Amino acid sequence: MVGISASDYLQLLDWTGRQVHPHKRGTLSGPPPRALQRMGHDAAHWPRQVLAVGSEFHRAVGAAEYLIAKAAAMGQRWLHGINAARLLLPAGR
Repeated sequence: MVGISASDYLQLLDWTGRQVHPHKRGTLSGPPPRALQRMGHDAAHWPRQVLAVGSEFHRAVGAAEYLIAKAAAMGQRWLHGINAARLLLPAGR
């Protein structure tokens, strides 16, 4: 979470948990946390992206073009999760 404050990170974490587990005690009204927009993520897709970590993404999470670049930097041809990234993250994110 480079580029966001600890406070913004905690707000994002709490909001995300309430999206993934909507019956969690307490509610958050209003717009998604500012950090989500600053990181270039869509609030509608964010919970699915989070749930995909560990099952569809392993070493890295991000848009397909970033995962391809990361694989090349690591001397690999691909990383697990590129296909998931193509489905979950719009190009340029």
